[in-house]
Amino acid sequence: MDRETYLQKMQDQLLGDDYVEMPAEEVAAGGEKKLLDGLHAKLVEKLKEMGVDTRGGCYLTMTAPEMAKLYLLIKVHKDGYPGRPVVSQIDDPTYNICKVLTDILNPLDEGGRSFVKNSFELKKMLKGVRLSRNSRLVSFDVKALYPSIPVKKALEVVRQKLEEDETLPERTPWSPAQIVELLEICLETHFKTIDGRIFTQSDGTPIGKSISGPIAGIYLNWFEEQFIYSDRCKHKPTLWVRMRDDVFIIWDHGEEKLQELLSHVNGQEKRIQFTMEREKNGVLAFLDLKMERVGEKVVTSVYRKETHTFRYLHWRSNHPKKTKLGVMKCLIHRAHRLCDREEDLRWELGFLKDQFISNGYPVREVDRVFASYVPGVEVEEEEDKPTIFAPFV
Repeated sequence: MDRETYLQKMQDQLLGDDYVEMPAEEVAAGGEKKLLDGLHAKLVEKLKEMGVDTRGGCYLTMTAPEMAKLYLLIKVHKDGYPGRPVVSQIDDPTYNICKVLTDILNPLDEGGRSFVKNSFELKKMLKGVRLSRNSRLVSFDVKALYPSIPVKKALEVVRQKLEEDETLPERTPWSPAQIVELLEICLETHFKTIDGRIFTQSDGTPIGKSISGPIAGIYLNWFEEQFIYSDRCKHKPTLWVRMRDDVFIIWDHGEEKLQELLSHVNGQEKRIQFTMEREKNGVLAFLDLKMERVGEKVVTSVYRKETHTFRYLHWRSNHPKKTKLGVMKCLIHRAHRLCDREEDLRWELGFLKDQFISNGYPVREVDRVFASYVPGVEVEEEEDKPTIFAPFV
C-alpha cells in the first residue's frame, strides 16, 4: 500500500463528529506543546488534590511527555482493506496513570456475567452444553467497539460499579469519585498523524489506550444486564458469552425471534451496533475455535482465517532457540486443548509439522518436540507459591 492510499484511509477514519482537527496555524504556533503542557498540568493538579506527592519524578506522571501518535492496522482479511485506527499512547502525559487505573478497573470488567477469558475457557464451558433440535450457533460482533463507547454514560456506569465494589479498598486508597475524575483526564485524547496533523477525540475510547479495554468491558457488562439478562429481553439466549466485542450465542427461539433480538440490542444505544453471523451447515467460527453441532454437543477444533499466511517465527531468525521451540510447543498445546475429535487433532498436528518444516525448522527438531509433548492436566486454579526476596549485595 502506497503512502497516498494509506493517508486517504486514515482520513476516512477521522471523518465525523468524534474527531476535531487543530487548525494548521495553531499547530505552527506551538499548539502541540500547549496541549501537552495543559494535559500534564491538569493531571498533576488533580494528583496534588488527592494528596499524591508529584515531586521528583512521580511514577504516575511522565517527565518528558510526547504527543500520542495515530497509525492504522490494515485489515487485509476484509474487502477494501479498511484500516483500524490505533492511538499509540506510549509516553503521552497519561501513559503511567492509565496503567494504574487499568489494574484498578480490570476486576470489574472480568467480573461480568458474560465474561470469557479466552477460547480455552469457552471450550471448557461448552462441555456442559446440550443442544436441542432447534438450537442454532450464532455470533454477534460490536462494530468499532472502543471508538463507539459513549464516554459520559460509560463513566457513570464505572462510578456506579466502583461504589458497589467492596474489594476496591484492597486495590487502591482512591475513592470512586477520584478514580472517575482521573479517567476523565485520561480520556482527553490528543494525537498526531504521520503527516503532522493534530486531532482531539471528543467521544469514544481510543484503541491503544490501556484503559479503553476495561471501560468498554464494564460498559458492555452494564448493557447486557439492562437489555439481555433483564425482563426487557423477551426471548433470552440459551447461552450468551462475550470476549471483548465478540459474542457467542446459542439460540433456541427460531429465526424470526433471532432477528428481533438483533433489532432489540441495536435499538438501545445508537453508538453501539451489533452485526450477526449464523452457523453454516452446522459450523460457526468464533475466535480461534471452529464449532460444529454434532447431535446434542458442540464439537470444536482449531480455526484459522482464510488470510492466514502460515508464517511463524522462522528458524533462521535471530531469536533464542527456546523462543522458536516455544512457538511450536504453544501451538501443539492449543491443538490438544481445542480439538475434541482424534481425527481433528491428528490433522492439526500433521498440518503444524508441515508448516514448521516450511518455516525452516529441522525435521529432526520438529519430530523431537512433537514426540516429547505430553498433554498437561488442566487445573481450575493455580496454587500460590511462596516467594522469597533476596537482597542484592
